[in-house]
Amino acid sequence: MKTHNLSVFLLCCFMLVPVVAGDMPEAVQTEAVADQPGKAAELPSLRTIFDGFYRENGGRQMHEKLRSFRIVGKLKRNDQAFRLWIFRKHPNRFRIVQESPEGRNIFGYDGTVFWRGLQRQGRLVAVEPIESFDPLELAFEADFQSPLLTLRRMGRDLKVVAAEAINGREAYVVEGRINDQATVRVWVDAEHFQEVYLEFVSEQKNFRVEFSDHRKVGDYWFAYSIINVSVDGSSSTHIVVDEVTLNPGLFDSFFSPDFSPQ
Repeated sequence: MKTHNLSVFLLCCFMLVPVVAGDMPEAVQTEAVADQPGKAAELPSLRTIFDGFYRENGGRQMHEKLRSFRIVGKLKRNDQAFRLWIFRKHPNRFRIVQESPEGRNIFGYDGTVFWRGLQRQGRLVAVEPIESFDPLELAFEADFQSPLLTLRRMGRDLKVVAAEAINGREAYVVEGRINDQATVRVWVDAEHFQEVYLEFVSEQKNFRVEFSDHRKVGDYWFAYSIINVSVDGSSSTHIVVDEVTLNPGLFDSFFSPDFSPQ
């Protein structure tokens, strides 16, 4: 049964948001740091990485103050571009709106029900629950936190396994297992400790996401470019972020399938 690929939307997380070397798309270049002249593969501790992550995002207290955000941008696929809105709220709610010739396609999750619908003239029509999805993928991607923090919360046996250069940027690879069902690797930039690449591998779903063009919004890092690459590298989907709004005041009811903004 086909499952819905959520990663290109939901991993548009604040950069507080991989690939096995033989399968990497040509656009992504990696190199083991130890193979570079004059470089030694000195790996930091997990504590160093998480402390650096929080420090670069305003500190732990400031980090806890971010409870929701709105992203406005474009979804690019097959030489076409569509307007895109992403709304996210702690702990795991999201609403995704994508323009299309038929209207606005909407995907939502209210913490219990994963659903989709079509918005025409300000009203939702053809609303239905989505049942063909990987529960583990949904739990990982719906989590409000960044992939690195979500991996720490959901995973076990976390460790720093390598130092690599991603498109010329030195990065550390943090790896963990989730429910003995998935292996997740997050590449963390060595300068600002923000995610630059992600690999999610399970029996049900494999996906890879590249994060770049990091910019500060208030105290927080966001990736303004998110590329989701197919497993075989033959296709990709690109989100380009235009605007980020912090704590826009979203009610829980906004994420339910019976909410129709006028």
